[in-house]
Amino acid sequence: MNRPAHPDPAVDLAAAIRPIVFWGPKNSGKTTYLGQMLRRPDDLDEAADWSVTPADERSADYAANVLDMLRLEGAVRPTLFTEKPFWFKLQERRRFRPAAEWDLLVLDPKGEMFMRNRLRESDDRTVLELVARSRGLLLLVDPTGPDAANSYWEMFADNIHTFVQAMRSSADADRRLDGHNRIRVATAVCLTKMDCYPDGDEPMTFLRTRLGAAHDLIQRSFTNYRVFASSALGGGGPGAAGTSSGNGSGSGRPWGLIPPLRWLTRQQRTRLLFP
Repeated sequence: MNRPAHPDPAVDLAAAIRPIVFWGPKNSGKTTYLGQMLRRPDDLDEAADWSVTPADERSADYAANVLDMLRLEGAVRPTLFTEKPFWFKLQERRRFRPAAEWDLLVLDPKGEMFMRNRLRESDDRTVLELVARSRGLLLLVDPTGPDAANSYWEMFADNIHTFVQAMRSSADADRRLDGHNRIRVATAVCLTKMDCYPDGDEPMTFLRTRLGAAHDLIQRSFTNYRVFASSALGGGGPGAAGTSSGNGSGSGRPWGLIPPLRWLTRQQRTRLLFP
């Protein structure tokens, strides 16, 4: 794959342009989602208009490893734990206008940082600083776990509170939080592996049914969020071209990867938050 034009690992992430923070717990599917966006198969929904590319040398090495796993094995093995985010450029090509660009910052691909208070206890404050500066949050949720409702409630209860504390200390806290300390930053909640539920309800109803109190916590904590369904490996669901594996086998084409990103970027363009 092409290396970034300026592969400087010392680049300060504080210079990120309109940052979108990509996060989620262990096994939520972040690396597979990202890998498919990097790979951009021909049949990925709207792949011709959108691209994700590494922004520094370290992220390029990580991306190359992910792409090798997808090419050779058709899936992605668990990622090594790291507290240092990976940095990518998200671009939308537009007819008759220059491409629009955002920074996509991937926090802890393995997801360990978001469990067991690890985020709060970390000595490296980079992740919380990026969250505090974010203009969009992309949260991946795997609803297939046997105890998803409880595990996600615990994860949200700890991390959302930590996010709010970080935003409260930012210079523009009034833009990021409302008077009740609810997060105003646009948040896309993306349900992954939804090929396992080819006959499921629409995403919001499904999230409420599957996660229960964890969904209620999202509803109480965010003022501008939307729920999406996706399958990075493909299978039954919207855009699956008639396939319906229902078992997570990835027998169809990826679907639902672009809509959350498109919605987040449109929110930045149309809302008065961060004019």
